Amino acid sequence: MGPLVYVGVCSSAVAFFAWNKAVELIGAARAGSAHHLQPVCVALLSYALIGEELCLLGVLRTALILGGVVLASAPGKRKGG
Repeated sequence: MGPLVYVGVCSSAVAFFAWNKAVELIGAARAGSAHHLQPVCVALLSYALIGEELCLLGVLRTALILGGVVLASAPGKRKGG
């Protein structure tokens, strides 16, 4: 029962407060861009920790995500804001 309470309450609460602190520190726009990097981090961790295979499609997806984050983070004029 203890591990379930920890995972359900403690780690979720820590993640919630850490995310809110990150948004406060770097701003919502930059934190939103970082949010899109989660699939990349999960893919890299699964490769490193459990030996998941890398495939061409996975590498292409990672490149597209990274490209989108770079483009969204680029300085310049933004429409509508």
